[in-house]
Amino acid sequence: MNKLPGLKYTEITGATGRLLAKADHLNKITRENSAFAGFADLVNTKGGYRPSLCMDEAVLVELADAYDEHMEWIGDDRRAFRYGHGITARTRAEL
Repeated sequence: MNKLPGLKYTEITGATGRLLAKADHLNKITRENSAFAGFADLVNTKGGYRPSLCMDEAVLVELADAYDEHMEWIGDDRRAFRYGHGITARTRAEL
């Protein structure tokens, strides 16, 4: 079952394949940390929107990384705006 928007199952490889494997998790953290109903809603926004995510929380680093990976895969230049002091390399390795 394809849980990411705008993609046919046969197109799911590489970056998007990794994201699809985490679709339920990405939907959950998107719902818990934004006004979006799920990851698909976040990546399908119109009007040049890009999320602003604080890098002080590992879950938001994960969400920003997934957003950037998906947008790169579909050829969209938008990337998450990242702010804050950031997490440590050790914490990032635990993601």
